[in-house]
Amino acid sequence: MNGERYQIEAPDDAAASKAIQGLQAPKAAPQSTAMDMLKSAGSGVVQGALDLVGLPGTIQNAFDNSFSAITGIPKPPPSPLSGSGLRDVASKLTEGATEYKPETTPGKYTQTAASFVPGAVAFGAGSPVSSALKYGVVPGVTSEASGQLAEKYAPSLEPYARFAGAVAGGLIPAGFRAMFPAADDAALAEIAKAAKADNLTPEQMRARLQEFGPEGMVADLGPNFQGQTGALANIPGANNKVIRTALDERNAGANSRLGQSIDDLGPRVVPSQVQEGIENSQRVVGQQYGPVMADARAVNSEGLANRLEAAITNTRGPEQQALQRVRGYLNIPGTNNLDPNPQAIFATRQAIDGLMAGEQNPQVIRQLAMARQEVDDLLANAAPGIKDVDARYAELARQGEALGEGQRVLDSGRTAPRPDELSTRLTEGAIPQGTGVGPSAVPFRISQGARAEIDRIVGNNQNDIAAMNRLIKGEGDWNRAKLESIFGSDKTERLLRVLGNEKTFADTRNFATGNSLTANRLQYQKAYGGADSRMTIPEYYGAGGVFGAVRGAAVKIAEKLLSGVSGARGEARNARLAELLTGKEEVADALLQSQLRGNRLTGPAKQALVQALLDQRRRLEGQSGTTQPSPQ
Repeated sequence: MNGERYQIEAPDDAAASKAIQGLQAPKAAPQSTAMDMLKSAGSGVVQGALDLVGLPGTIQNAFDNSFSAITGIPKPPPSPLSGSGLRDVASKLTEGATEYKPETTPGKYTQTAASFVPGAVAFGAGSPVSSALKYGVVPGVTSEASGQLAEKYAPSLEPYARFAGAVAGGLIPAGFRAMFPAADDAALAEIAKAAKADNLTPEQMRARLQEFGPEGMVADLGPNFQGQTGALANIPGANNKVIRTALDERNAGANSRLGQSIDDLGPRVVPSQVQEGIENSQRVVGQQYGPVMADARAVNSEGLANRLEAAITNTRGPEQQALQRVRGYLNIPGTNNLDPNPQAIFATRQAIDGLMAGEQNPQVIRQLAMARQEVDDLLANAAPGIKDVDARYAELARQGEALGEGQRVLDSGRTAPRPDELSTRLTEGAIPQGTGVGPSAVPFRISQGARAEIDRIVGNNQNDIAAMNRLIKGEGDWNRAKLESIFGSDKTERLLRVLGNEKTFADTRNFATGNSLTANRLQYQKAYGGADSRMTIPEYYGAGGVFGAVRGAAVKIAEKLLSGVSGARGEARNARLAELLTGKEEVADALLQSQLRGNRLTGPAKQALVQALLDQRRRLEGQSGTTQPSPQ
């Protein structure tokens, strides 16, 4: 035809006839590149949109073809709602305008890029304009460039080249972001590095932050997070202020938080004031002995005197001396006659109590205790109401002793009670003694003593949370068990958790703002621009000789050229990282979402793959009716 021979590739006679007619049609005058690009853009957008809408029908056609090829069953007619079917309809309605064939190289690039835009907007994340550029125009251009290059040097590889070009183009924006990430992405990447180094998953980070309570920060989660915090707290910039302000403000409320947890144990008390109140109550109760003794009957102490005299005969030494003194108390002063006055027996009991208070010899104490019991029985018979007064007085005495016991429960010496001993003491101490009615206040006084001791420890170690932890929590589990016996599990758990949290908070602040330059902190300071870790020209020369020095000089020039841009990006990353380190559970959530996105075929990878598949299908369907000149 016109002196040239053509080879026509078509699936059927109708398509071949259509191609021949196209060759016989008179050629239109060449049009401008701008007009060609305009028509190519319009047709490309329509083709991309129709292919997208017709994707279900296209998939159905592919399935029918494959099923027919495998089973031998004739395939049904093609779906009119496939991409090719919709494009055929549109081409007829527009007299072929939607299937416009670009006449210039810019037109070809334009049409391919435009055909990618509908899919990019439909599947893209973000604004339509951003998606069209990142996932439409860029992969479209790279696909066309790859296709034209393959068409020139390896025509058989053109479909594969276009597919690879589209995928690569779709990943270019992501690659650019990977090399030059935004401040948010770069900062979150640093959080991910520290979490990995501290063996923490986002779920574990969230759980730990919940344990810390509302004052917890990401900076508290591990040594690498603390290293990042310490680095940013000592590098000039917005990051420095963010870190130090957050840590200082939190530290200012430490005593208040700790005080609140201690107040949960019970009202604050001063032991000396409590003891004074107990003694005042004893004096009031003591006044009740007068009316009781005023109505008392005469006492016959002959039986007691006889027993004491027999015991005196059979004992020696301090025991004998103590019994002799008690026997003497029973007589009327200056005589050998027994005193029947109940007041004399009352005074005898008080005298025996005095002897027992300062006695160390257990045998003497045994003899005195037996004598006192008999005296007590005589009094009970002579003054029936005296035992009730005794019970009230003894209860107050036991409360005074319990107050002192409570102040010793956290001791670590040999005299400190064991958890089992304290538990037994609390149980038995609640049982009333004598004629007392209702539970004793001994456990309550023990709790007051323990509460006061915790106050004392906190007051003496106001700025040393580590010392508070050591003295209150102890080295093992004993103090926890004893505190649980006194205050209950819930209150004890809250107190110890607050103590542990405040120690972590203090450690984070001291690490960040203190003068200790650990290797961990220095490592992050270098990474974030706080110290110059780059090699010098002599170091390059020492490592690689003359060629090394030349390479070093080139690196230094490049660093100079890029220092402005990289410096600004580094400052923005540091500022955002400081906000994340002083953040809470939302940081763990953001990290989890980032990891989930990285584990799925989403974002740039998905966009690139979808666009490449759509373009490849579009070109495979468009091969019907194409013509190529054949060699003579």
